Amino acid sequence: MASPPAAYLSQQHAADADQVELNALRSGRAVITAGTDDEQLAGVLEDSAGDLAPLAGGEPWHLGDLAHDDSVGPIHEELSRRADGLQDAYPFELEDSALVHDSERRSGIYEFLLAASLSTHESLHTQLPRLFERVAARLIGSYFGRNARSRHFGWPRDDGASFEDAAKALHAHTGEWHWGPEEGLDPTHVKDEGCDFVIWLDASDGRKSGQLFVLGQCACGNNWQDKWRDLKVETLRRWFNPLSLVAPVKSFATPRHVADDLLKEASREAGIVFDRSRLVLAVAEQDVLDDETAMAMERLTRMVRDG
Repeated sequence: MASPPAAYLSQQHAADADQVELNALRSGRAVITAGTDDEQLAGVLEDSAGDLAPLAGGEPWHLGDLAHDDSVGPIHEELSRRADGLQDAYPFELEDSALVHDSERRSGIYEFLLAASLSTHESLHTQLPRLFERVAARLIGSYFGRNARSRHFGWPRDDGASFEDAAKALHAHTGEWHWGPEEGLDPTHVKDEGCDFVIWLDASDGRKSGQLFVLGQCACGNNWQDKWRDLKVETLRRWFNPLSLVAPVKSFATPRHVADDLLKEASREAGIVFDRSRLVLAVAEQDVLDDETAMAMERLTRMVRDG
């Protein structure tokens, strides 16, 4: 059996590092090898063992040890990369072969994004993605600076607004996004056309023309890579005349870590990618979430942590 592509292996190591983090969140401390307990890694170990056979002299027990070490090393490297990149925004500490949750160095954002990535709670199947859409809109808005404004646009909406009503409300806020569907289009059953949030940069001079809009698609589930093309600006343009004077920019938000080997492909397909690291760093030095949202994040994180 051929080994998986490098991008798949890198993303698998990122997923295994997530599992180590979740174990540390639950117990306070986790041995890094715990990440290899994930059943998904079994096939990777089997493939790696085949590649390592010449080094092991063909002994089955030695093959297993080498394959295990070959997988644990990249997991440790991935955790080190996160710690180095996030610095004080990373709520864990590496101690040799263990990862420790640092409850004193935390905002709750990283833990929420981790929980949204790994939750298996059926009762949270809709709650976590819905809250993530709203959180991502605020965090990415923060990334674009003090003049950025954000608005959740995805279905279902908090106020129960239809697609048409949500679009007209966006026009009222931005002065652009002029509602004007192409002939024959019926918005009755349209949800959001793949657009979960809208961010715009207000020029602050009172003129509502020529603003930069960033449109966002969110994905939490295991099929997150299938969502890269869900947001199509040309599809949205069918409903507005015009949508905006300046061509909008697409973005993609996921609570997962996107491996470097996948980041280029994801960026080409989905636009600006905001994964867990980028979302956390967007607000490392400022408070952009209201108390109600922060409390909801903490509650859902606690439910995932407690299993």
